[in-house]
Amino acid sequence: MQGSGPAGTGQARSAGTEQIPGWAQRAMREGNLGRYLLSGAAAVLVLSAGVSLLALVWDSIPDPVKILGLALIAVTMTAAGAQLGISRPRYRVAAATITGTGGGLGFVSIVGAVLLNGMLSPEPALVLMACWGLVLLAVSHMTRVLFTAVVSTLGALVTIGFAVSHVVRQPQAALITWLMISIYVTVLALTCVVLSRNTERMRLAAWYPVTSMVATATALIAAPIQPMLRTSVASGTGIVLTLCLLLVCQTLHASTQLWSIGVETSGWDWGPTAVILMLRIGNLMTEQMSLRLGHTVIVITFLLELLLLALAALATLPIHCPAGWRRAMAIGHEVAFFPLALIGMAIIDDPRVYLFVIVAAMPCLLPAILNARVEPAPILALLGTVPILMAPGAAHSRGDTWSLIVSVVISALMVIMAEGLGDRAACSSPVPASHSAPSHVQTRVLALRAALAVVAFNIAVVIPFLGSGLVGDSQSAWAALRAVPGLATITFIALGAFSSGATPKRVLSGQCRGSRYRVGPRGEALPGPAGNQAGAPAPSWILSAMVAVLAMVTLSWAEDASSSIWMLLLVAVALGVGACATWLLLPWRRCAEVCLSLAIGNSLLMWLSVIVATEVDPGSVLMSVLVLLTGGACIVLGFRARLTILRHYGLTLVLLSVLKLAVMDVAAQNSIIRVISLAAAGVVCFVLSLLYNRYAQEQRHENDQNPVDSRNI
Repeated sequence: MQGSGPAGTGQARSAGTEQIPGWAQRAMREGNLGRYLLSGAAAVLVLSAGVSLLALVWDSIPDPVKILGLALIAVTMTAAGAQLGISRPRYRVAAATITGTGGGLGFVSIVGAVLLNGMLSPEPALVLMACWGLVLLAVSHMTRVLFTAVVSTLGALVTIGFAVSHVVRQPQAALITWLMISIYVTVLALTCVVLSRNTERMRLAAWYPVTSMVATATALIAAPIQPMLRTSVASGTGIVLTLCLLLVCQTLHASTQLWSIGVETSGWDWGPTAVILMLRIGNLMTEQMSLRLGHTVIVITFLLELLLLALAALATLPIHCPAGWRRAMAIGHEVAFFPLALIGMAIIDDPRVYLFVIVAAMPCLLPAILNARVEPAPILALLGTVPILMAPGAAHSRGDTWSLIVSVVISALMVIMAEGLGDRAACSSPVPASHSAPSHVQTRVLALRAALAVVAFNIAVVIPFLGSGLVGDSQSAWAALRAVPGLATITFIALGAFSSGATPKRVLSGQCRGSRYRVGPRGEALPGPAGNQAGAPAPSWILSAMVAVLAMVTLSWAEDASSSIWMLLLVAVALGVGACATWLLLPWRRCAEVCLSLAIGNSLLMWLSVIVATEVDPGSVLMSVLVLLTGGACIVLGFRARLTILRHYGLTLVLLSVLKLAVMDVAAQNSIIRVISLAAAGVVCFVLSLLYNRYAQEQRHENDQNPVDSRNI
């Protein structure tokens, strides 16, 4: 027991250490923390001392001497630090402290030259600061110390801040100033790309692109968009989009470099990049709108944004990229596309560009599809639902409406394509662990079913909703449009959209036709997951109820039809939809609740269809006779199928109809109709009594053969 304590503690400490990345472990060592923190403190103190000394004698020193003195000190300290780092590698941290201090003084001297009586104009100062930052990067590479590159980045931020202050004072110089800043951050990015290749010689060289990313992101965030657009629309837009492209390229390159040295949290950095893109491109289009520029300019800007997102997603597909990094980037792209696209759509408010959004969604979601993710299919399907949020009809032209309808259709095709590519990727990917494989398959099936439900909704509801803007005042066109939801519902149910193996590709290709949920190939009800067959499953109940409601709605539309032909057509569609609702629950017809629900629902649908088609009064003799015949049919079917609840329902209808004929209808009719009605009702009741007489004899015969069972009953 005594020996197990330290061993257990050591094992626990080792297990906890393994969860921390190697670069973090090295950075957290006491020696490294001490020397870096103390070196930084030394640099701050030296700079503070220099500032204090200058404050004491500042007024007595001529301005040129001040600037040249600071510049000379900066160059001397930078050169001395570089020489110390190269000749004495053990004192690399001390060398970085000296070099970083000199680098900071260099930027201070350049800014001071501009602020002190205008010794240097802003444009040459920007060039000098950019060159000094590149010199510091070269020194960092030679001394193999990342701290100098960090100082260079801080200098880049100072340069950008100086440029912002210059633009605030002189807005007319915004375009040329930010063109210089764009060139500077581009050269800085290319330099960091070159320096980051020597990870064998300097492991931390992989962090060089990150330092330049900070400068690019700051330049993009601080870009004076409105002053640049006032000077030149094309140039201002081009500078902003160029910075966006540069930031995307840097993100992709920096992520792979960090992943190569074991920083496996990279790949998720697409999230901050996407947020910056969303804010700045959205701001760019908003400023274009506020300046009342041509609509074509704003549309082109949005299309270039979609192209940038698509190219960024496709750039993650090469197989030489790390698999884990590709998975992380795939998730980032599929999460970022939806808000980026919808914000642009909200700003532009032009339905015609939505078609390009649908087309661009496929390459943006392609990395997730090829990584066997389950989200792309529902996302593509939901993109087809978005047009329902737009105002229909008069708000858009016919061309806009047709563009939206085509977008909905293309989204359905994209869902099928995503399912096919996803199935192929799932089959070719390594087999997961046995305990997680069933859950992954189940999740994928549920996602595809959700996508199928959305596609069905888009075709049955969204397309007719959009089509309402095309029909105008044509009553025939309205009637035809109102038949679409019912016909689409009948088609989807016939194709097996509500079956256990239904997916968008299988359903729309006809592989599931005639199938139903938990129903066998011969129409028999299958047991549930627990092995019981107590009744129809809840999903079947829900869908059947929804379809029945659609049948009633279609009947209400038929009543408003101006033409008898269209009215009869809508009635036929309603009856077909009602038949589909019955067909979904038919395998469980021997359950009392299912049988009674189907009987009541079909009776009401038939009676209402007759009322709509013949325009008769619901309280007329014809309806009484129809109810009587319906009850008789239910009794006959109940005897043939041995369904007691159906016979009882039919008997109730017969008695109610006879009561109405004998008491209410006969009193309001002439003698001939009275005789015919009573005679018909009497004949029907006599035939039904014969059926019940035969049934009573069969029951008595069964009781005689099984006296024990009869006593139990």
